[in-house]
Amino acid sequence: MDVMNQSELGNTSQMPGPGDKLGAYEIVGQIGVGAMARVLKGHDRLLSRDVAIKQIAAEYNADPVWRDRFKAEAELHMRVSGGHDHLVDVIDFIDDPRGLFLVMEYVAGSNLERALEQLNRPMEVDAALRLLKQTASALAALHQAEVVHRDLKPSNILLTETGKMKVADLGLATLISEQETLELGSARYMAPELFGDGPVDGRADIYALGMIAYEMLAGRAAFGEAFKTVLRDQRHQPMRWMKWHTNPRLTVPALHEVNPEVPEILSDLVARMMAKDPGQRIDSAESLIVTIERHFVGSQVVESAPAAGPAAAGSSAVAGADVASTAPLPKRNRLLIAVVEMSVFWVAAIGGVLYYVYVEQPRAAQRKGLDEARAAMERAKGLMETGDAAAALPISSVLADQWSGKRLGREARAHVLVCEAAIEIVAIDSIFAVGHFEQVTSRYAAVRTMLNEADALGFERYDTVGLMGQLRQSIDWNHAQAQRFAEIERSIQAGDFATARSRWSKINDDYRRLRELDRRALDALRNQLNQKIASAAISKANREADVLIAAGDLAGALARLEETERRYSRETQADRIAGLKRLMAFTAAREAGRAAEARGNRSEAIAHYDRADRLVSGGVVTNQPVADRLARLRSEEAYEEGQRYENQTPPDRTRAVLAYRRSRDFHENKLAQDAIERLDTQSARESLIIDGDEAFAAGNYSTAVRHYTAAMARGADATTSGKLAAAQVRQLVEHGTVELRRGELDAAAATLSEATAIDAEDFEVTGLRDEINVRIQYRELIKAGDAARDQADYAKAKGYYGRARDLLQGSGLDDRAVRVRLRDVNYASWVARARTAIAGERWKEAKAMLNTAAGIRDTDEIRTLRAQVANNEPDEE
Repeated sequence: MDVMNQSELGNTSQMPGPGDKLGAYEIVGQIGVGAMARVLKGHDRLLSRDVAIKQIAAEYNADPVWRDRFKAEAELHMRVSGGHDHLVDVIDFIDDPRGLFLVMEYVAGSNLERALEQLNRPMEVDAALRLLKQTASALAALHQAEVVHRDLKPSNILLTETGKMKVADLGLATLISEQETLELGSARYMAPELFGDGPVDGRADIYALGMIAYEMLAGRAAFGEAFKTVLRDQRHQPMRWMKWHTNPRLTVPALHEVNPEVPEILSDLVARMMAKDPGQRIDSAESLIVTIERHFVGSQVVESAPAAGPAAAGSSAVAGADVASTAPLPKRNRLLIAVVEMSVFWVAAIGGVLYYVYVEQPRAAQRKGLDEARAAMERAKGLMETGDAAAALPISSVLADQWSGKRLGREARAHVLVCEAAIEIVAIDSIFAVGHFEQVTSRYAAVRTMLNEADALGFERYDTVGLMGQLRQSIDWNHAQAQRFAEIERSIQAGDFATARSRWSKINDDYRRLRELDRRALDALRNQLNQKIASAAISKANREADVLIAAGDLAGALARLEETERRYSRETQADRIAGLKRLMAFTAAREAGRAAEARGNRSEAIAHYDRADRLVSGGVVTNQPVADRLARLRSEEAYEEGQRYENQTPPDRTRAVLAYRRSRDFHENKLAQDAIERLDTQSARESLIIDGDEAFAAGNYSTAVRHYTAAMARGADATTSGKLAAAQVRQLVEHGTVELRRGELDAAAATLSEATAIDAEDFEVTGLRDEINVRIQYRELIKAGDAARDQADYAKAKGYYGRARDLLQGSGLDDRAVRVRLRDVNYASWVARARTAIAGERWKEAKAMLNTAAGIRDTDEIRTLRAQVANNEPDEE
């Protein structure tokens, strides 16, 4: 998990840290933080083992929907993991005021993501097969419980220090019966159906595992090359992966082409896992396990395997069609008769040419086409006789269509049916391999129909090697085997284990005669039978343990559960046994507490009750009387501690109040409450003054004023009065400064008047007051100057502006605004005088005034007036 800042989880004050207790667990440190949860390392003090503790993020913890989802996830984990060798065990679920916590097995080691990053080449085939099978085993357990992981990726496949692997983080797993779609997840490995609105089942996890298998066996570099259209632009990666997964036309090169070390049969298997149509995908994790066991023995590839699909046709289409046997006769006319009469020789020559062109040549082409078609038919037969029905089928299909209605077409059609039957038999073997025996029976009936149709077309006349007999013999044997295996499976599902074992033994007696496929299916049925027997025995043991627990015989129940676990070599009872041990520990701690309390040893009783209470908090049992008794004893102990602090010389009232408050918090205690109120009357004033001093030192004058005022209400003195006055002055100076910066001069002046009334000699008060007065005078002069300017009284306006400018000199305040006003009013004054001169036709005087105005600002207005003067000014003689 990527480490992130703790602030991303919200209020860190609610987060337990190293050394904190959480139920029966002690926090050791933090492992990592994600978007939805924080993962801590803890230690189970009762069982002396390390654990991983997952805490939901604060923003989700406050959301009832997410809170319920986390609780459901906890129940899901505890129900599904069940001690499975390849699933991370979930130990406990804690609902604490600090949040929701999930306690899980601590897995020391690394994960597949890191392993792939460190490996600069493809993974060895044997190692990849082991991981593939173990992960499929974990998925099979999830899918059997109707759970889809939905977020399977290399970082969720943990690799332990002992060489095992475990699938982790079911945080996005969802019960199929409760929710059919989920929008979250890691887009790189998500199945196409996860991006839609349709139903989702375990085949989505098969797809993700196929992507992971491709990445392991291709290597990171080749994987990146295969998906370069997605990875070349790192922006919007989730959207780019979604488009790739959901587009059926986008594919990657076959694994055996990318990595020649990968057998073709394994390459085909991974391709089936990655099929974008769920219907074309391996249909279950159990099927995947059986397929791996079928084709890989001792991690060695079984080279003989059914063809993955029809090969490309090895020959082109055969051309041929019926043509006319005679040529059209030429029209008769006088000229031709004359020619015939003149020369019989030329008539014979021309007739010979016409016969060759229109009769003999088409017949030769027809014979050639038929010869080529017969040769193609022989090639198809040869391919079929060598077992390559997939290559023979397209050749026979073309011939059947081109020579339809003719003997060769009927022969080709019969051959098509036999090819299809042979291919279907291979496909049925694949179904047989994954244990779908009932489906095998129905599909063999369809194969018999194909062969019967081939017989009706006369296939036996063309069958020179006895192929039909071989196929029928294979069908009869395989069909019978499928029926026997189906009967065993039905007995197992019905719980009739004796009948299932008897039928299994009859087939096993003839083990040497069985095909390798039959042997593997038989072995799988044996494993299934043993698992069902073990599950039934464990269920019985659990029921017997429940009876013993109800009778109070916890030791007897524990012995019964441990006996079952040892006998069947499973860890499925681990959670039940651990919970029962905690219940026994709780009972022992509770009784020890009662005994200590009876002896008057309150400290020892508290220790025992505390241990029992921690077991209650861990979710083992609910026992409110223990918690109530523990709270009463702690309250009494804290009250006596407060009495000691109060009665010592000199009294320590602060510690006494803290002790009384602890006593009240542990349990309702009137004596403690009365003591708190009594001491509060004595120490409240001192506490308020201390709080006021701290606030004043921190510059929080409003808070200081509030505390000093409250202290004065409980008793006035000169020192506290001086502190209050100083805080009030600082508060008013602070407010006045803010008002001054905002330009609120009147409000600032009023605020400083209040401060002056408290302390007229304060340096900050006098300085700020002087600045405010300057600003107010400046504002009034500017206002008067603006009024005079608006009335065109430019002389008066210049007077006001000049005084305003002089006022600011030496004050350090910015005088740019008044200087602009002076310039503008001076300009306006000269322009107005020039206009007056123009109106009186005093052109030279107007020209001089305009020149002066232009020296201040050269505007379009000046240029217009100058032109007017130039046009009217008399020429000098």
